[in-house]
Amino acid sequence: MKTSPFLSRPIGSYLSFTLAIILALVLPISLLANKPQKITRQPAADLKQFEGTYQLLGDQNLKLQISAVGSGLTLKELWSNREISFQQKADLNFVAAEHPEFTLDFVQDKSGTINQVTAFKRDIWIKANANATEKKLSAAETARLNQSYQKIFPAFQEAINANATDKIQSFLKTYLDESLISALTLEKLTVQAKEMYQKTGGIMLDTTKPINPETGAANFKSKNQAVSFQMSFTLNPAGKITNFGLQE
Repeated sequence: MKTSPFLSRPIGSYLSFTLAIILALVLPISLLANKPQKITRQPAADLKQFEGTYQLLGDQNLKLQISAVGSGLTLKELWSNREISFQQKADLNFVAAEHPEFTLDFVQDKSGTINQVTAFKRDIWIKANANATEKKLSAAETARLNQSYQKIFPAFQEAINANATDKIQSFLKTYLDESLISALTLEKLTVQAKEMYQKTGGIMLDTTKPINPETGAANFKSKNQAVSFQMSFTLNPAGKITNFGLQE
């Protein structure tokens, strides 16, 4: 038996409704002995478009760094500092040099900019805004974000507590970016939102702790056990949610 170097790290909260959980991948050696993949070579300059930091969809604290190196890409797991080399299979598709079961499939937005990557055909990683951690928010930007979050978090609470498909999907359609809905689907997100209600008995914003517009985080408590947790949303310039996270 041979284990993929891409280590398992489940999102460990029973409250979480993320669908993007990394699973440990254990494969027989026979599956690693596939015939050689057809490799596409592109100039290093073209590979620069894939570079950046990517956050796991549903856990913004779990991050990858992807860099163009020579005629391929290097992926660095920022939680372990492990590095894995990839070769290009097609324009937007890469395969690990030593682990052919480990694939990367990149996605472009309407403008042709890389905005996410799927690993192993199932785990979705969102490309972080390059400026998000490099520049301090201005007072105007902070105020704009705060205004957005003051609407989003109460609406999120209302949608979860309604425990009704129409209310949940109304929230999703209003506040989620199309790319996020496409990746996870309304149906699956609705099911997971209802599971959150079933396990918490409903949620309450903790009004003793203010919403943090710089991190996009708000504190909640479950109604049935008064368990505290923090929910965070990443917004794009249009004020739509592009990623989310939950931490107890």
